[in-house]
Amino acid sequence: MFDGKFVDAVTAPTSASLQDAAMRGTWWTAVQAMIALPVAFGVNVVVARSLGPNEYGTLAVYMAAYGIVLAVLNGGMSDGTLQWAAAAHGRGDRAQVIELARRCAGYHVIVEAPLVVVATLVILRNETWIAQLIGAVAIGVTMMVGTTVVMMTALSLNARLAKLSLVIGLSVQLAVVTAAVQSHSAGPTWLARLALTTLGPLLAVAIAPKDIRWASLRPLLPRKWPPGLVSFSVRTMGAGLVTSLVFSRSEIFILDAYGDVAAAGVCALAA
Repeated sequence: MFDGKFVDAVTAPTSASLQDAAMRGTWWTAVQAMIALPVAFGVNVVVARSLGPNEYGTLAVYMAAYGIVLAVLNGGMSDGTLQWAAAAHGRGDRAQVIELARRCAGYHVIVEAPLVVVATLVILRNETWIAQLIGAVAIGVTMMVGTTVVMMTALSLNARLAKLSLVIGLSVQLAVVTAAVQSHSAGPTWLARLALTTLGPLLAVAIAPKDIRWASLRPLLPRKWPPGLVSFSVRTMGAGLVTSLVFSRSEIFILDAYGDVAAAGVCALAA
């Protein structure tokens, strides 16, 4: 059991320290975006040229379907945990932060991970069994350690996360380009992205505060949430899903359903 020794070692944040953390987080997030966006633009061009309209359309469907599946199966619990943990952190209630981290980890491991693994296997049903195994293991590992990222955001450690995201993002893009150029196929390209994305949560565990790392790797049953957290999470998930379907490139699902994968690829690249 957690004996509270980490909690006692952490003092409540001051208003000045929270503002300073927010400013540093904003600065590093802006730097990360200024570098990542042009790189992503160039990567999309190379990947689209390497795969061609049909395979790029398949890749776009994989990524869009996966994003929607993650949003639905997460149920907004990560967002709810983030909000309640941030409030507890602001009050200096570290014990509440730790409990929320463990229950969030429990939801990810016990509820979300098995369902996402199954969904990943369904998405990759036309790929080889090796590809399916890589995808299942990658998402399983991500679910097991992903709570650390949620909690670091709640503790206003966004500067650390932005620096980490910059390094991991460049690595992921390099892997995606390499896979696309070498394979000319959507499956290996998406798997490269999926596998390398696992590095983010894994490295976040290494740089997280000791008590957050401890809590994130020791899940509790996802029950006895604070009042209002579950309803907030469900509403957040619903709003995010509607926004995603309205403003993202969701038209590719219709094109794919009609068998026009090339048109889906052109639509995805244009978007």
